[in-house]
Amino acid sequence: KLIYRGNEDEDIKKIEFMVIRIKRIIDSLLQLCDEDNHSENIQQFKACALLDDLLNLFSERLKINNIGLMIEDLGRGQEVRGNRALLSQVLFNLMMNSYQAILNLEKKWIRLTIDSNQTHLIFKVTDSGKGIPPEIKSKIFSPFFTTKKDTHGTGLGLSTSLQIITNQKGILYLNDKSPHTQFIFELPHAT
Repeated sequence: KLIYRGNEDEDIKKIEFMVIRIKRIIDSLLQLCDEDNHSENIQQFKACALLDDLLNLFSERLKINNIGLMIEDLGRGQEVRGNRALLSQVLFNLMMNSYQAILNLEKKWIRLTIDSNQTHLIFKVTDSGKGIPPEIKSKIFSPFFTTKKDTHGTGLGLSTSLQIITNQKGILYLNDKSPHTQFIFELPHAT
């Protein structure tokens, strides 16, 4: 006989949060499939809000697995214009890839950086991995391509992220000059 000894109110709040998050993801994927809807839900918001969305999902997971997280907001309050749910999905995909790639490494850390230049906000997701092997670099943004040998990967994260960023008038790429695995996406400043 199993006796539950948890905090039911806290568990209900966690379940409600996850249901809302799942609804957002499903809505985002439906939007992604509908080419005509990409201009809907466009809003102007602080770029750092995307990091807040991400931390709500990942902070506990990182703590449990002893993964260090560094955040550098060099964009300091810069605003971006776009679909916040879809852009949060991109950061989620990149963070999940980093998380899964470094989970079994001795040194485990992820760095999230927001920087800016004259025309774009620059988001970087860097992890303690040693990069993407040269033989698969040309395939990583292809739909259904995955290096995960278990059931953790569908091969849609990077291809979906690329499409979202392109539809938001930005670019997404692998920085193969970094000594660690680093993905970057750039979005135009809000006007």
